[in-house]
Amino acid sequence: MAELYQFLHSQPFFTIFSVVALGMWLGAKKIGGISLGSVVCIILVGLLTSVTAYNVADVSLALPDVLQTVFFNLFIFAIGVKIGPQFFSGLERDGWHLVAIGLLVAVLAPVLAYACDWLFDWPEGAVAGVLAGSNNSSASFGAATSAVQSGGRKIASGGSVDTVTGALSAAFALCYTVSQVEFVLLMKLLPKLARFDAPAEAHAFEMSMRGDRTAPLPGTVEAGEVADVSIAVRAYRVEATTIGGRTVAEIRSKAPRVSIESVRRENRWLTPDETLKLEPGDEVVVEAPVAAQVRVREALGPEIPDVEARSRSPVHTVDVVVGRRDVVGSTLPELMTRLGPGLYANALFRAGAELPLGAGTKLKMGDVIRVTGAEAKLACLGKEVGQVVRATHISDVLTLALGLLVGAALGAIPVPMFGISISFGAAAVLVTGIAFGWLKTRHPAFGGPISEGGRSLLEVLGLNTFTAVLAINSGQAVNEVMHGGPVWSLILSCLIISAVPALIAWWIGRHVLRMNPALLMGAIAGARQNTSSMQAAQEESQSAVPGIGYPVPLAITTVALSVVAYLFALFA
Repeated sequence: MAELYQFLHSQPFFTIFSVVALGMWLGAKKIGGISLGSVVCIILVGLLTSVTAYNVADVSLALPDVLQTVFFNLFIFAIGVKIGPQFFSGLERDGWHLVAIGLLVAVLAPVLAYACDWLFDWPEGAVAGVLAGSNNSSASFGAATSAVQSGGRKIASGGSVDTVTGALSAAFALCYTVSQVEFVLLMKLLPKLARFDAPAEAHAFEMSMRGDRTAPLPGTVEAGEVADVSIAVRAYRVEATTIGGRTVAEIRSKAPRVSIESVRRENRWLTPDETLKLEPGDEVVVEAPVAAQVRVREALGPEIPDVEARSRSPVHTVDVVVGRRDVVGSTLPELMTRLGPGLYANALFRAGAELPLGAGTKLKMGDVIRVTGAEAKLACLGKEVGQVVRATHISDVLTLALGLLVGAALGAIPVPMFGISISFGAAAVLVTGIAFGWLKTRHPAFGGPISEGGRSLLEVLGLNTFTAVLAINSGQAVNEVMHGGPVWSLILSCLIISAVPALIAWWIGRHVLRMNPALLMGAIAGARQNTSSMQAAQEESQSAVPGIGYPVPLAITTVALSVVAYLFALFA
């Protein structure tokens, strides 16, 4: 067995992903219809592996802390990009409710932590670690550590800065791990305990934010999945004698919404320019609204099941950003007439809001038009209107790297508050992701593309790998607490400090503030600074709505608990 742990010590890559793989496999299993989830199981597997390695082989599996930072920032940025398009709408609607939830937890958690310290008489420094760990607040832990190392605390005789810091760190590691497991489980059970349908409530919130808007905003996941089913490509054989001898231009003048894409005559494909005359026996590929195809069939002849013919004119939907000055001031019908047949406008957006498609709306620079048409026709939009933005499976790593760089830089800036310096760390990365996602809805050409597949990979890989590294690195500190430390009082206190403020906030949010439960799940996760539980809430609600409620309470408790933890480290 010792050889196995020596191997794990020498192969950190294998260690990390064996914990991730085993934890995710266990997380998919259900007991009594309930699964613990991947995050909880990864924590348990990582802790068990790390503690056993230390006790059996005297081997530390600790990994560089930078791994936690890298993978957590990937995860939190991906979350920000996902919720960005809806975040400000949700903030406008429920902003003060979210502030209230954050303040409530920020007041209750320190009171309970101080009471537990008075009751159990913990070693010096432990209460600050319990407060930070129970709320999964790395910022609070950093503030408390800096307070101890500043020399401002009067340490009892026989103690030292190292012993206080050790008690602080051990309490933080144990409580962080316990509260992480506890709160993820709470989020998974909350819909059953509170008797509400999380997916239905999330959908209701999304519909209330959408209002009169019928089309998904540019830059969102839903926009990449848009396909205008009202536009169809069909192939017909010309038999009507009334059509024979007529030019393509004559037909288009009588049916401006019908586009003749190609003509096959005697097994040769012809370009349907304006002067081409149709003859009986020609096979004509037509793009038009489904309703118009009935009249086309009556005018031309029978439809033919020719897959090759229809595949010559695949129909796609794109967003085009108005960028040419000669387009500005035109109405949408005027622009579509100028572009010619075969292009169909589905939606019009300005500054993230959907506008009516009628003749009364004049185009402005930066407006986004959603257009459906054959590929050959769409190609002209870049020259005639502005930049074309297409749904893609490609992700731009440069955009991702710059977003993470900006977020990390902002998060590293120390902000003086109440006599101490607070760095917002990963919270700034989250805000950067939100800003990027929000800007993409207003300026779809902003930055490079980040596909939903790439974004979701960052989210899942980042969270699960961060969790694995966190659990492995916490093993030694947890082991030390379990051998001689006040382990049971710390665990009990952690459970109380973690859950009680959140449950009180839940009750007030539901019954006093009348908040949507899916949004409220995210709000209490944010107030607890527990990103894993926010992810669990999104899984339970099958929606990004909990993420909208997450950032505001997160910011409030990050500041408030950092200040309190600093004071606890100096005086408690």
